[in-house]
Amino acid sequence: MKTVVLPRENLEPFLGRIARGHDLIVPKKTGNDVVFDYYQEGCQIALEYRRTLLPPKKFFLPPEEVLFRYKKGQGFTEPEPEVGRRVFFGLHPCDIHALKRLDYVFLEGYVDTYYRRRRERTLIIGLSCLPDDKCFCHSMGTDLVSDGFDLFFTDLGEVYLVEVGSTSGNDLVLTHRDLVSEVVDEAILKEYKTFISTRSDLFVQTLDTSGLSKILTLEWESPFWEKVAQDCLACGRCSMSCPTCYCFSIYDQVNLDSISGERSRSWTSCLYKDYALVAGGHNFRPSRGARLRQRLMHKHKDFFEQQGVSACVGCGRCQANCPAGIDFCQVLTSLRGDISESAVG
Repeated sequence: MKTVVLPRENLEPFLGRIARGHDLIVPKKTGNDVVFDYYQEGCQIALEYRRTLLPPKKFFLPPEEVLFRYKKGQGFTEPEPEVGRRVFFGLHPCDIHALKRLDYVFLEGYVDTYYRRRRERTLIIGLSCLPDDKCFCHSMGTDLVSDGFDLFFTDLGEVYLVEVGSTSGNDLVLTHRDLVSEVVDEAILKEYKTFISTRSDLFVQTLDTSGLSKILTLEWESPFWEKVAQDCLACGRCSMSCPTCYCFSIYDQVNLDSISGERSRSWTSCLYKDYALVAGGHNFRPSRGARLRQRLMHKHKDFFEQQGVSACVGCGRCQANCPAGIDFCQVLTSLRGDISESAVG
């Protein structure tokens, strides 16, 4: 893998040039939160953020989108494909891993053409990060990344060590070769090794994932779920802020002329009471405990058994955004027998 060095003072010119030929998406500070948004000249990029309010998935699987429009006698028409190329700057390793999880869902087997169009026209530039007390990506094996990006920037203070992960990423480097150096000296290499070794010691939140899918299977009927769910508001904020939750509802809207309309989809959550409601009024998961169990089972058991990796990437958004303060790492740890009163009320 090719590696180059970008001096810190060259980052802004580098991104500014990219923005002239692409739609550039960057992390921005908004109030007390950081969000991914489109770059504007002079905007302040949040280079040292921990996590964004919403994950990158909103740019690949929008919260709401029209799938097709229809009119009697004219058939169905899909919305015009979005045009232009996008560059996504500043994705942390966990969010890059999350996109790879979404690729399993939307690009393997049945291909979601809406997702594929956005994915194919987007280049990914990753950015290193340091954990806070809610990050547990180290436990999930997603704190480092070796693929799934076009470029990856590791912040070493005065310079960025830039890994090239694709031919498109290499083209970006070659186009702006006057801003980078292709020489990685011993001092920079030493700084990189120090960064990697010291970063792993900064993780406070941990989760033992060994045998977790089997433990979840054995605890299916446990009263533990209802106990934990006493604090759960079933608001769905953990699902909406999760970078790998992909459930959506499909609905039709008929125009007043009764002969035209559109079909759309929008994000939903398995924590919602009507999520498992079917015709006849039967609900497969009527209690909050059953719905909370479903969410954790899918993340750490079902997806793991299907794809060989957990659907959770340890970004900490679920815990950071839960209004009830539920610590999902502690919930799962409690299932191993190490009961934490703070986790289960």
